[in-house]
Amino acid sequence: MTLSREHRRYLLIEQALAGVIINVAIAALLGWLFFRNVERVPIAGMGGAMVDTIVSAFMIAFATCLAVTRVARGDVRRGRIAPLDGGALSAAMPQGVVARAIALGGACAAVVSLVLFAVWVRFGNRDVLLRHFIVFKLGFAALEGALITPLIAFAAISRAAEEPR
Repeated sequence: MTLSREHRRYLLIEQALAGVIINVAIAALLGWLFFRNVERVPIAGMGGAMVDTIVSAFMIAFATCLAVTRVARGDVRRGRIAPLDGGALSAAMPQGVVARAIALGGACAAVVSLVLFAVWVRFGNRDVLLRHFIVFKLGFAALEGALITPLIAFAAISRAAEEPR
């Protein structure tokens, strides 16, 4: 399937950019709220960088799916963007918005868990300076937002993902 210029702009610029901005802002706020009183953040354990990142991976995908699906479907209803035939990618995703949000959140958390486990095995249970963790947290939120938001918007505007209201 070939995306029109309008669809590419909508998905790769508008949606990806919005995903980055919103997720970085939320990550900055949550990072400040949860870690403002510490100088160093442990890598492992409750309250550590690994748990925070895995939870963030799930929540970014989950909340983004709920919000972006609503916005993108509204854009289709208002005629701002034409619906797509999502093909196999859209057909493979769960049709219900909540089910899709849980599946995407779970997939993101699982992938991130595997990567973090490999990092932990390599570097052990150290801790990091808060400022380094915050930079990582913001970069992670930006990357996940940039990657997951266009995928979610694609599924939302695809005819295969349409649901009865």
